[in-house]
Amino acid sequence: MASLLFSNLSPLRTDTQKYADVFKDYLKQSDNVQIASGYISTDSAVDLKNIIEANGGPKLNLCVGMHYFEGLSPVQLDALQSLDIVLRERSLGSVSMVTTFPFHGKLVSFGKDEAILGSILGSSNLTNIVEGQRQYEADCLFAGDNQAVEINDFINRLIETAAKPLDTLTITPVIPENNLLKDQLGVVKLQDSETRNAKAQLGEVQFDIPLKGDVSQRSGLNASFGEGRRNQQGFVQPRSWYEVELIVPKEITDNPEYPKANSENAQFDVVTDDGWKFRCKVSGDYSKNLRSEDDLKTLGRWIKGRLENAGVLRPGERVTDETLTRYGRSSLKMSRIKDTNTWYLDFGVENA
Repeated sequence: MASLLFSNLSPLRTDTQKYADVFKDYLKQSDNVQIASGYISTDSAVDLKNIIEANGGPKLNLCVGMHYFEGLSPVQLDALQSLDIVLRERSLGSVSMVTTFPFHGKLVSFGKDEAILGSILGSSNLTNIVEGQRQYEADCLFAGDNQAVEINDFINRLIETAAKPLDTLTITPVIPENNLLKDQLGVVKLQDSETRNAKAQLGEVQFDIPLKGDVSQRSGLNASFGEGRRNQQGFVQPRSWYEVELIVPKEITDNPEYPKANSENAQFDVVTDDGWKFRCKVSGDYSKNLRSEDDLKTLGRWIKGRLENAGVLRPGERVTDETLTRYGRSSLKMSRIKDTNTWYLDFGVENA
């Protein structure tokens, strides 16, 4: 039986399921998963590694189709290699890359007890397993029929005939711009002139919010290490590595100019020093929690992306005080733009 899957982004919403929801539902039921994806993202590889480590499975063979020809960023490569090491050390599969030709297909197959539960074919790269994508995708789920088996067989053939194991390849990473917020829901990339204009309009209301890293912390910059969601069958869905919720000291939140939870100023736009715009909010006792609105990953992608590009943080690692020291900054400056409820966030360092 075939079912359509759509992204369901406004204004084109439908009654169908979304790719990420179906992927996760089938993943929980499976003991063997095969994936062929043209592109991957850092957080999708980290999320898969965390799921496998938390649950001892499932077995996974991931075949990446385009990056051998178009390149991988240092953090993408690191995330893929970390996933590959976990899979190989536990005899649970491996990561491979298509080297014969650019492969732009997007295929996933889920199996259990040597039977194929279902397969997905469509436009979604592996990137789409992470919520918050703005790009609209369309896919088709084949559940327990001949097409599902054919897709699984094709992925096996692709790996066997056109790909090589990641650990046998020499790959030189490509240094990218900080683009982790590209195509994310609720995020706008500003023109350079707009960013400069925002900075020129800063008022006197400013707060220097301390950032803390700790080897055992499960909140703040390391919120992703908090307890994941466990279903009734015991399957653990770890929190996304990019989730961040800053804890702001009371001496700052007590200031009458600081945004207050449960007020009309609790939600506000932010403009970042590197030209992104998105929504944030404050919540909790004493308005101590500062996060991006709706999606904790937005603020996390911005902060951790800066640390990644500076070469001081690897995907999946904890942010420690040493990480921040190596980056050159352990605080986030938050300045209100005159006569607005918009704030300017500055996390820049010289020569970063």
